[in-house]
Amino acid sequence: MRWDTTAPPHLWFLGRTLRLLEGDSYSGHGFTVPVFRGLGLHLVAHLMALERARARGCARSISIIARWNAPSLAVADRVLRQTVGTVGYWNVGGARRYPASGAVRLTGRHELYVER
Repeated sequence: MRWDTTAPPHLWFLGRTLRLLEGDSYSGHGFTVPVFRGLGLHLVAHLMALERARARGCARSISIIARWNAPSLAVADRVLRQTVGTVGYWNVGGARRYPASGAVRLTGRHELYVER
């Protein structure tokens, strides 16, 4: 199971909405049922999603992968995805702080985007 969209997705784990620029698609929230893991389904589904996005005129696909998610990071490496930035959060004294790097830009309190 996975979720792909060209509409701005709300990233519940960051409490922000990803603003997609023209020609962007977002791929995320993939899950493979344990009994089907190790069969290459994630890779095949990812490649199919990239083809669908290209057919719809998208020139860039954005994914957010947790640094501990080794299977998803391995698929990203296999399809030659580039890391262009990072975003995360820290809980400090009851407040949440969002560090971002590279091409990731935070705008206001509830949005982020990835520069070209």
